[in-house]
Amino acid sequence: TMKKYLTLIFCSVALAWSGCSENDAPVNTANLTGKWECYKSYDAEYDEWDYDYGEGIDIYRLEFRPDNTCHITDDSSSADLLYRLEGRTIILYEEAYPDEEEKIRINRLTPSELVLAYDYTGDNGRKCTDLEYYKRID
Repeated sequence: TMKKYLTLIFCSVALAWSGCSENDAPVNTANLTGKWECYKSYDAEYDEWDYDYGEGIDIYRLEFRPDNTCHITDDSSSADLLYRLEGRTIILYEEAYPDEEEKIRINRLTPSELVLAYDYTGDNGRKCTDLEYYKRID
């Protein structure tokens, strides 16, 4: 019947869309290694963009080094963490606490731009994905 054919077509389209995508492609670590500065961010829970970065205001930088360390700097502090890649996910952790990890998804990575995605459940129980946009500065 027609309903059966439509169901088959919709299932086929869904399977085609769920196949490999750019987000499944492995990360070129040569593109990740280097210094990055945040230039805008998106807060999904509140649907708000923040463009107030740089020039002495909310400076937030990441430096991914070839030895799998990441130096993080903001206006008032800095930290050195270890990282590893699992597909398109960066796993950040402190050497003293390897079981306490932060997982960050790489949404986009080119030689000049890095977009990081943070998935979480918001206060209202809705699934949210915050985004941070970085430009290469080295």
